[in-house]
Amino acid sequence: VKDSKTVNIRVSSEGNYDGYVTGTEKLTITKRPIEITGSGWTSSQPYTGKAYTKTDYEVEQANAENTRGLVAGETATVSYEITGTNVGLYTGTFGDDLEIKTAGGILGIGAKNVTDNYTVTKTSGTLTISKSEINQYVTLTPADVTKVYDGNAYAAGTATAADTNGNDLKIEYQKADGTWTENPTEITASNVSESKTVNVRVSSEGNYDGYVTGTEKLTITARPITITGDGWTSDQPYTGSEYKKTTYTAEEANAENTRGLVAGETVTVSYEIAGTNVGTYTGTFGNDFKVMKGDVDV
Repeated sequence: VKDSKTVNIRVSSEGNYDGYVTGTEKLTITKRPIEITGSGWTSSQPYTGKAYTKTDYEVEQANAENTRGLVAGETATVSYEITGTNVGLYTGTFGDDLEIKTAGGILGIGAKNVTDNYTVTKTSGTLTISKSEINQYVTLTPADVTKVYDGNAYAAGTATAADTNGNDLKIEYQKADGTWTENPTEITASNVSESKTVNVRVSSEGNYDGYVTGTEKLTITARPITITGDGWTSDQPYTGSEYKKTTYTAEEANAENTRGLVAGETVTVSYEIAGTNVGTYTGTFGNDFKVMKGDVDV
């Protein structure tokens, strides 16, 4: 192309004319169009956590009329890459190092750079990465909580989740009203009757569809307590009068606070042991056992 030129021309006649008729003509080499197409993917690829990468490309070859494409014997090189890992649309990138050369001699010695003789169109490939189902890569581990009743409120366990690809995860817990929260302390139980099974799920907004689901138990177990009715530790002599007691002792909380009466609560129950005549007697508790915390029956 750079050898294109304007040529001066003239015409004369030696016999009958003086002078010249002059003019110019152009010898023009135009740039040859060529297209370089970077590789890509023609269909969507699923997210795997690994990078999809290609660096190859295709150079347009000479057409039948030899008016476009790479001239036979010449070579074209350029850097190119398309790569992507996360969900999204990616486009390949060409470097600024395109070089088209003639064949040259042995080992390419003497090859000439003829890049300027081409009009180059670069077409990048594309890559679309789509979301994958979360259960292919993520595991959820719910956490059960079991506590002996002690009057305190206990929260649902804090579940854990792991993603083999290291994405951020969101763990949620379903409340009694059906809504979901990321804070398990919003779900509590104090009494045995409030024990529950909690639905748990994990999701990730970026690269996954769906949820991994599970359940965990929040259990308050009944607290053991011993009520000891009063009696006599030794034999009593017959007197003709009735021996009788209605008092009893409630077991106090132990050091671990896992059994016995919870501090601040009171026990009531009917109890009686009575006898007049010679014999062995055993006290009797009624069916009205009750533990109160203030005005609340627990």
